[in-house]
Amino acid sequence: MSEKESLGSVKTRVAVLLGVGAIRYTSYNMSNAIFYVIKRLLCTTISFVVN
Repeated sequence: MSEKESLGSVKTRVAVLLGVGAIRYTSYNMSNAIFYVIKRLLCTTISFVVN
């Protein structure tokens, strides 16, 4: 295995790790945002019903 090939595989590995990390981070933030929106909707609905 030449130096150029090992460098390419390292770049590929880093790119894959970055991609997986970005997907995990995005899905985590999305679930947090959805949870926050649902919580806000529940709070406003409850206050509306109580009033």
